[in-house]
Amino acid sequence: GMMGTSFLVAATFIYRYNVICSHGLILDTFTSPISRLTKTLNKRVGKMYDQDFSRVYYQGVDRTDSTQHNRETISVIESGIFQLSFIIMLIIVLITGSKMYSAIKAGSYSQKAKERQMHMFKMLVAQTVSPLLFLYLPPIIDVSSLTFDYVLPYSVCILKALLVFMFPIANPLVILIFTEDYR
Repeated sequence: GMMGTSFLVAATFIYRYNVICSHGLILDTFTSPISRLTKTLNKRVGKMYDQDFSRVYYQGVDRTDSTQHNRETISVIESGIFQLSFIIMLIIVLITGSKMYSAIKAGSYSQKAKERQMHMFKMLVAQTVSPLLFLYLPPIIDVSSLTFDYVLPYSVCILKALLVFMFPIANPLVILIFTEDYR
């Protein structure tokens, strides 16, 4: 899911950074499922959509359940850790990306090698922007609507759904656009 892709994006930047600048970093995170809320969602939403949601993983707090108040604090902490992990991954991408760019520009490569490295760098940036736009922006919009307590217009919900569904199409297009025949 989202965390896996985030780590892959950060790992890709770390790998390229190691290749170009010879440095490295490692990150880890955790989450935990809430089975009661998953069961409640399965009953309510399952009837609405005629689907079995018993295999759906959901992280959150059922605020209508008075026994969940202690869990709410834990969930806020976990959510903070999740967001902090994402911010750390973005910082890694920005730091390693800027250092790679500087190393490529200042490197003592031949002009052809420099052009090829810069082309690969641009492809890496495009491959990073693709999941950010198509996979991360929709949940960020959702979280912000919950955090700031506003209701999203229907058109925004449609746009979010389209963005997520466009990822499998848009991501390979990035590769096709940036791939050249090096024969």
